[in-house]
Amino acid sequence: MLLRSVVFCFFLILAASLPVASQAQARGGRSCGSDNGVASIEVTVPGAGSVPADQQLHLSAVAKDSSGTQMGAQMTWSVSNGSIDWDGMFTPWLSGDVIVTVCSGEVWQNQTINVLQGGTVGVELLLSQHDISADDNITLDPRRLDSKGNSASAFVPTENWSIPENSTIRSGEMNTWEPWHTGQFVI
Repeated sequence: MLLRSVVFCFFLILAASLPVASQAQARGGRSCGSDNGVASIEVTVPGAGSVPADQQLHLSAVAKDSSGTQMGAQMTWSVSNGSIDWDGMFTPWLSGDVIVTVCSGEVWQNQTINVLQGGTVGVELLLSQHDISADDNITLDPRRLDSKGNSASAFVPTENWSIPENSTIRSGEMNTWEPWHTGQFVI
């Protein structure tokens, strides 16, 4: 498990060091102004195209004419979730895939950014049920929360749980708690 985590981290760091560029273009049903000679837009996303929900990411776009020459043109930015300013500074809200759109004249370009869980600022414990009998098992789902309210699973080793006397907790793919007697319990 540790080796898998180390390998995953290595690839994540490697991917973050590579720039992500998008050169596809579109014309048609959408417009953000009159035709201004822009033939294509190249959007560049730094790193691997991912950002934690509690950080910002600065995207850039270059307008090109039909011969591929860079030209000065006003760009209009929009996002499917979060906010983005006139200069391409993206501020995410919820984790998941976000579509960033930049357009100039009759040409627009989409780029997908993956918003990751931000730094943990709180925790919560979800229970599979609240009222049980002494012979039932409860699935415990510990979650970590970021500053934007995003929730993600949190691994909690068995030895870190505080459980009532005369009860059992089992860790594995899911954490399961089994009370052995009746009463109210705090976990």
